[in-house]
Amino acid sequence: MEWAAEVGRRSTRALVALVIAVVAVAGVALVGGQDAGAAKKKAAKVSDATMTWAVSNYVLTANPATLSVAEVHNAEAPATFADGTGWTFTDGKGTYDTKTGATTIAYPGALEFGNTSRGNYAFKFANPTFVLDASGTGTLTADVSLRPAGTTAYNAASKIVVLNITGATPTKSKNHVEVTAAPTAFSDPLFTATADLASHFRASGSSNDPNKPPAPIKVAFDYKAKK
Repeated sequence: MEWAAEVGRRSTRALVALVIAVVAVAGVALVGGQDAGAAKKKAAKVSDATMTWAVSNYVLTANPATLSVAEVHNAEAPATFADGTGWTFTDGKGTYDTKTGATTIAYPGALEFGNTSRGNYAFKFANPTFVLDASGTGTLTADVSLRPAGTTAYNAASKIVVLNITGATPTKSKNHVEVTAAPTAFSDPLFTATADLASHFRASGSSNDPNKPPAPIKVAFDYKAKK
């Protein structure tokens, strides 16, 4: 009888422990679900965002690699190009965290630059995505392709980080946000992707080296907060 009673007590303890474990797991799942739901609720929808970028002063103005500015700049719609300003991307879509400021915006279109007279090569940055976290750190990625010297077609594009961003300064007014980012250098993946033509993006000992650092990026958008 004592043996049977002990078995019963052990079974009861095991059942109680199981119930406690199930309740604990359910509680964690509930809290996690609430946190996830709250985070999702703060992710406001962004549409019709704009982004203006000149790539660099070396790319924006005439330099020894080109005969004129006019021959080197093209835009693939809906992106546009303007002398003195650079490329403007529109129709950007993504999300904006109204609490932390974390931002992700993808843009259609592409920018192109290069030359036709000296070397006959070109670069294309397509479908750029601007990402920023709560600390003002982020990236600009794009589908990067190269038209090698003397050819007429771009090679296969690779999605790479073009810029690493730190110290971005978002400003918010009502449901409108503007971000200015001033990266100091292009990324190593871009140097790899552009191979022998990487001197467009980093110092090479030429008098134009001071013009090669990346230009500031300006992003602007309205967001629609979830209720």
